[in-house]
Amino acid sequence: MRCYTCGIEKPEHEMQINRSRASGYSGYCKVCSAAVSREWAHTHPEKVREMKRAYVARNRDTINAYRRQYVRDTLRQNRERALKMLGGKCRICGFADSRALEIDHMNGGGKSDRKARGPRERYAAIAKGQTAGFQALCANCHTIKTYRS
Repeated sequence: MRCYTCGIEKPEHEMQINRSRASGYSGYCKVCSAAVSREWAHTHPEKVREMKRAYVARNRDTINAYRRQYVRDTLRQNRERALKMLGGKCRICGFADSRALEIDHMNGGGKSDRKARGPRERYAAIAKGQTAGFQALCANCHTIKTYRS
């Protein structure tokens, strides 16, 4: 098929889909169609904003559910990476089930760190290699250490 815009002969999989035509494809290739769409969006920013607002208003619940799930998944992944950077097991007893492992501030200051950064930033920082002052402890060893101090 030949694109009406660029005039280049292209295979069907490179053409824009248009189910209303007999062939099932538009007369424009995907590249040219995307360029036209970008140009239109650039020249009509108020309409693009209006369309985005309407989309968000119609799909608010779906968007919020997706965002919540994304944050949960990202937090879980960063926690797993952080625990792996800290050895993946309790430093005292060697317990390795990540569900019961906790990140301990070796020199105290955990409360102020949690208030300042929160888990998302802390896990991300440890996952990137900023492990100084942290250790992985199982819940039992962490509780015992906290009780003794």
